[in-house]
Amino acid sequence: MKLLYSLKNICLNYTCFDGSAKYREITALKDFTLDIYENEYLVVLGANGSGKSSLGKLLAGIADSFTGELYYYGEKIVEYSRDIFQDTALVLQEPQFQLLMPTVREELALPLRNRGVGDEEIKLKIEEIGERFGLKESFNNKPDDLSGGQTTSLAIATALITEPLTIILDEPDSHLDSTIHKTLDDIINQYHHHKTIISISQYPLSAWKADRVIILNNCRLVAQGTPSEILENTELLNKNNLKISREKKFLSIQKEKTGCIPRGNEIDNNDVLIVFDNVCFAYDKGEDVLNNIDLKLYRGQKVGLVGPSGSGKTTLGLITVSYTHLTLPTN
Repeated sequence: MKLLYSLKNICLNYTCFDGSAKYREITALKDFTLDIYENEYLVVLGANGSGKSSLGKLLAGIADSFTGELYYYGEKIVEYSRDIFQDTALVLQEPQFQLLMPTVREELALPLRNRGVGDEEIKLKIEEIGERFGLKESFNNKPDDLSGGQTTSLAIATALITEPLTIILDEPDSHLDSTIHKTLDDIINQYHHHKTIISISQYPLSAWKADRVIILNNCRLVAQGTPSEILENTELLNKNNLKISREKKFLSIQKEKTGCIPRGNEIDNNDVLIVFDNVCFAYDKGEDVLNNIDLKLYRGQKVGLVGPSGSGKTTLGLITVSYTHLTLPTN
């Protein structure tokens, strides 16, 4: 395979404000050396703070200054900038921070307009990818009003609409329901061996279909190999704080297809913490996101909110922690 990226002894630091009127440097990548090949499906594993997201930003051309050598298609990068990596699309771990336009339709159109695509072709591409990601009913909505799953879907759709040669997905399956998750899997299968796919995750299970898996820990590359070499090495995964025990349980359930669901802990039915009584909610006087919710939450209870994208799960969670405020009707 043709060499796409070559990183040699890369060190990447960020300067941040620590809240006490002082700035400090945080190391994101340390003495990092790695080759990435054209049309490779690479999964980057690591616990929180290991440097995974910083690696993705570096490869997309949006990282801060770094030391070491970075080669792209065999050419050493002397003046590092986003312009060099126009054929690389990055979906951030927090996709709401990369959405800029007032409506979903305009967000999808933006990268196409920046490349000089004509209006008719833009319209066709928006219709096609909107259908694929279940966004057609939301074309005129503000991105801020989308659910968590719809926001992630929009960010992925916006990244893919220009048909980039390299796709970097930072925790791509966060917030996605099963339908959109399958769409993402289908796209990865379609692009596998035709485009370079770099998927960043803290969950080992996500790496089974990759060509190669690497592990980051403490901002360094600590292991690489085939999926079987990495994922079957329990000691390696545990040493690098990857959630192997939970993954193995889930995988074994999937393989055996038992359908067994563990029983939750017993709760005290008299210790009610929060009550939702016929609760309705809408953003900016739009359509109801929540409609006639009746629910009791008990102290010490673990509750799973399950539903497709746009069903109101995230909104209900935000209301529960008082992040989104209810305006109660007066009689």
